[in-house]
Amino acid sequence: MRISHCTTAAIVACACAALGGCHSVAPATSAGLDALLKPAAIRRDQVLLEIYQVRVPPERAAAAAATWSAVDEQFLEPELRGRLLANGFRAGIVGRTMPDGLAKMLNLADAPAEADGEQVIDQQAANPQVVKQVKQLGSQEELQAQVGPLQKSLQLLISDETVHGKSYDQAQTTYLVKGSSQAGQRVRLQVTPELQHGDMRSRYTDSEQGMFMLTVSREREPFPDLRIEAELAPGDSLLLGGLADASGSLGDAFHGKNAAGETRLVLIRVAKVPESEILAEK
Repeated sequence: MRISHCTTAAIVACACAALGGCHSVAPATSAGLDALLKPAAIRRDQVLLEIYQVRVPPERAAAAAATWSAVDEQFLEPELRGRLLANGFRAGIVGRTMPDGLAKMLNLADAPAEADGEQVIDQQAANPQVVKQVKQLGSQEELQAQVGPLQKSLQLLISDETVHGKSYDQAQTTYLVKGSSQAGQRVRLQVTPELQHGDMRSRYTDSEQGMFMLTVSREREPFPDLRIEAELAPGDSLLLGGLADASGSLGDAFHGKNAAGETRLVLIRVAKVPESEILAEK
């Protein structure tokens, strides 16, 4: 007896229905796969930031110093720039087209990414020279970017109204980063140096919703007089570093030489901003 193709299909369909575990699946289209693999869109109040931390070995110190000639340090108000220099910091804006020398020194193309704040390490790069974080940051959110390892003790000269010494135990240098969308698809970044120090213990902190929360943390000492503000377009970056001859300064604690003679640079790049309402409507 011959069974037609249609009859065979009907029998299979009936058998699947009887078993209760068979259902038809439409083949995935190219457009469907593209939608599935496409990164989640950022909200209207979010910006996407890339944060690079770069260890600069002694043999590349001269090249690192030369990169500052391609960076705009004049965007800072003179008084703020003076306070930063007095405390051993440098800051400059890098345009969307990054100078070849700076891109090569930062080795951005090969920077390993971090996932959920944890460094991705493989056997070939157990201690990578460049580490990258990708963060979505809302307008009311604050990102804590820890710079370098925890330092057992720090003896610093702080320059504000006067120059005075301060000591810190178990100190973690940290940049507090805030970002808010501006008109014309631009982002206003606020970056504040902070020292987190002392033993970890339970503390009550005031959340941005006005509620007190119990957290385990170190004592926090921000330096608002050294807060850097920059308005950036997508693709622009803020470069943070230290002065070479500022031993014992706060900037030296963030960016100065470690036991191996390496210095440290931090680059914050605006990767993506929300689409403008005009573009979204088209």
